[in-house]
Formats: sequence, structure tokens, C-alpha cells
Amino acid sequence: MRDDDTALLRLLGEDGLARVDAAIRERGLLAGVAAVREALRSRGGLSLYDARDMVLERFGELGVDPCPPTPPLDVEEMASRAEGHPSRPREVAAVWDGDDFGWYLVLEAHCEDGTTLDLGWIRRGGDLRVLNGRVPPWPEAVEAREAGTALAARLGVPFRFDHPDTPDFSD
Repeated sequence: MRDDDTALLRLLGEDGLARVDAAIRERGLLAGVAAVREALRSRGGLSLYDARDMVLERFGELGVDPCPPTPPLDVEEMASRAEGHPSRPREVAAVWDGDDFGWYLVLEAHCEDGTTLDLGWIRRGGDLRVLNGRVPPWPEAVEAREAGTALAARLGVPFRFDHPDTPDFSD
């Protein structure tokens, strides 16, 4: 984050800043970055990463979480999506993934034709938790185990969760 990022946002004026703020509140980080880059294009533009830094700073000023927790998973909705896929699921799996904001879990259906169908994401936020020298299961892992087990039973396939307590940090 550069010291002049907030000053650059102020160059947009009240109307431009209001458009960026609306994009942030309504559609999130990518929409905010696009709005900043478009608004500053006439002033020579801004790199993607500089625009991202500016928007993340603005998230903080607005008190908006750039990566809020996902809503609870709906097993029936996920089952309906899996059943509507052209190929039958052969298993349901919970897979850890990560991005700039931390770790999250993806529930996937691995299908007979080799395709993978993303059925839901689980993000609860927070960093690695340590309790009495050991790492307890993350809330994401607990929810993935419950939803994944129920979904697999509903679809009549096995459930696989290779790292059921924490993300695999060995990669």
C-alpha cells in the first residue's frame, strides 16, 4: 500500500468515489478494482495491483469485509446440481484451497466422465488456530464434513476428505 493511494481515490471526486463505493458494496473486490481502473483511465490509468491495493484500503475505510464468510451450504440444492449434471457423480470430495484472503474448502462431485463439478464453497475466516499446542478442526472443516457426508449419502456415493482437520501445508 502506497501513502498516496487514498489521495488517488480522492481524485475521483464525490461522484466517482460514490461509484467505486457502490461497486465495492454491491459486487465486491473485482468490481471495485474495475471501477477504480476505469475512473482513473483518463488520468493515465493504474496497474491492476495498485488498483487492488487502493480498493482494499477503501474496504477498510468503509468497514466492509473484502471476503465475507460464505452462507451455509444447502445439501438439497447441491444434490440437485449434481443430479442435473450430464455425468453421474462417483464421489463427493472436500478439497482445501486458498487465495489472498486465506483458506477455504470446496465441495466437489467427481463424476464418472472425469469432470469435476464445484458444488459449494465454505469460508469462515480467521487464521490458523492453535489450542494447547495442537490445531483443532477449523469451522470450515467441520461444516465440510457434515455437508459432504450428508450430500454423499443423498447421492449414494462415497465422501472423501483427505485433510479433515486443517489445510495441507506441505504443498
